Amino acid sequence: MSAALRLTAAAALAVGGLLILGAFDAFAPVAAAAGALRAHLAVAALGCALALAAQGARGGALALALAALIAAASLGPTRALQTEAAVAGRHITLVTANLLRTNTAQDQAARDLLSLDADILALQEIPPSFLETQAALRRAYPYGRVHVSPVPPNGQAVLSRLPLAKGGAPPRAGHQPGHAALTLDLGGGATLRVMSVHFGWPAIGGQELQIARFDRFATDFAPIHGASAALVGDFNATRWSATVARAGAVAGAAPVGPLRGTYRAMSPERLPRFLSVLPFGLPIDHILLSRDVALRRLEAVPIAGSDHMALRAELIVPPREDRP
Repeated sequence: MSAALRLTAAAALAVGGLLILGAFDAFAPVAAAAGALRAHLAVAALGCALALAAQGARGGALALALAALIAAASLGPTRALQTEAAVAGRHITLVTANLLRTNTAQDQAARDLLSLDADILALQEIPPSFLETQAALRRAYPYGRVHVSPVPPNGQAVLSRLPLAKGGAPPRAGHQPGHAALTLDLGGGATLRVMSVHFGWPAIGGQELQIARFDRFATDFAPIHGASAALVGDFNATRWSATVARAGAVAGAAPVGPLRGTYRAMSPERLPRFLSVLPFGLPIDHILLSRDVALRRLEAVPIAGSDHMALRAELIVPPREDRP
């Protein structure tokens, strides 16, 4: 065996091992960290398979290619984008964005948020005093629920142009995980329960404890309240993870739209927008919707000074009497 083939085989074994480890993300924090890289590892596995095939190790190449395809197939289903005619209801725009608590471009970040023309903003890692200093943002979004924390990851908020609904689950905000939630009256008989969340990283950020305690929010999304549901934010977990699956089960909601690599090691405003598509970046920011809410459009957009792309979703929320 040549030195090149030995090196390629070692790389293939490492990639394959991490793919297998990530399949057990529900059982160990380290496995969850590997599972977050499943899409990237699938691309790497295909590259190793091609290299093995080029060097004559066709059996190993075939096995690795098969593992890569299985991994790619397990990235999780996405609900198809629905057209305007798919459902009748209230058309709204929702944006979720991790602002980065150490953001040094806060004025431009506020202008970026305003330019997205959203009805609802769900914000994570709000820098200290950000909302107090951004008067235009406060005027544009007179309704909301804010959780201010002096310790990282700092604040959470749901801000809205639309008024709070009467009755139903009350507003709430807190930590472990960081969250802010309220129920909005969208008009036309439609109401929406919106919760912004920010989970820590698996293994090193307490994600396991936070998701174990997430069941306490089940009453917020109970059918007796009659509201549609949107659970959004920075999950620090991929849509195929046990964390997102459990949080979605509690809220009665599921991830929607195409995968977007929203988390970067560098500020996204320095990168072309097409790089928001995998395999670039980590897809750890999500929008989960109850089945009655239609998604018309989902896009990833940069926010100044942040290491995350924001997600902007155009939704149609049906009135209560029209829900399936």
